[in-house]
Amino acid sequence: MGNLIPVRGRHYWEVEVDEHLDYMVGVAFEDVPRQEDLGANCLSWCMRHTWASSRHKYEFLHNKMTPDIRITVSPRKIGILLDYENSKLSFFNVDISQHLYTFSCQLPQFVHPCFSLEKPGCLKIHNGVSMPKHITFY
Repeated sequence: MGNLIPVRGRHYWEVEVDEHLDYMVGVAFEDVPRQEDLGANCLSWCMRHTWASSRHKYEFLHNKMTPDIRITVSPRKIGILLDYENSKLSFFNVDISQHLYTFSCQLPQFVHPCFSLEKPGCLKIHNGVSMPKHITFY
């Protein structure tokens, strides 16, 4: 769990991922149960990637629910846009300027960025980067 984002407005960061690792990236409220996966309850939202049998599976989870979305180009760099003012959390494939998914979420309190790996590996987090021009608000 990263540092609390205690300022209203829009916040953008990027995460470089290894396409052969299982990972989750997203946001959560301070009181999210640490023993539960991200997206398993109403206190967190995430993008989950699993890699099995040479296949990628992507899910956008909140309260154990995920929409039926197919991602055909695996992202190596994921852009995450948290928009407190409009109550939205968006994910992007930075390398091909593609919008992946946007959650409409109630954010009555501030959230923490969250990152999780199933096995040892590395996620490289870039914060303080400028939002790319191709990103629009969904």
